[in-house]
Amino acid sequence: MATIPQGVTYRIFFKIITVLFYQLIGKIFQPAIFAPNFATMKCIAMIPARYAATRFPAKLMQLLGNKTVIRHTYDNTVATGLFDQVMVVTDSQVIFEEITSNGGSAKMSVKEHESGSDRIAEAVEDIEVDIVINVQGDEPFVKKELSSTVGSEAWNSRDLKSRPH
Repeated sequence: MATIPQGVTYRIFFKIITVLFYQLIGKIFQPAIFAPNFATMKCIAMIPARYAATRFPAKLMQLLGNKTVIRHTYDNTVATGLFDQVMVVTDSQVIFEEITSNGGSAKMSVKEHESGSDRIAEAVEDIEVDIVINVQGDEPFVKKELSSTVGSEAWNSRDLKSRPH
């Protein structure tokens, strides 16, 4: 069993707590100096993708119409337009090649992990980011309307039309 290095865990929790703190203080005192500028915060979606799933091995590589489940998930997450970057993080060369050979972004995890969140923590260690959203690899029907409710405070102030896709 691999564990997340303490520094990574603390950094991720600190960022989450910081955003929540600024939201609370901003609601109590209302001055602009307490509110983070969400329009300039980097927000990424990470899709943990494990090939050897316990209940249904290779489930993410099953065809759903004309594409695999993982490609539907990746493409639909990108199509929301809510993220600065979307990346699949996987322990499988098969999944990595499925995403990258179709123009997507993927990263190989170098460690074994107990959960997708642990896999994401490893992947974002060296990425400068303010908000990380965990999108499950087996959610091929991701839609903007559903995703935007997860981080509505962050996304409401963002100009999505000018964002690169």
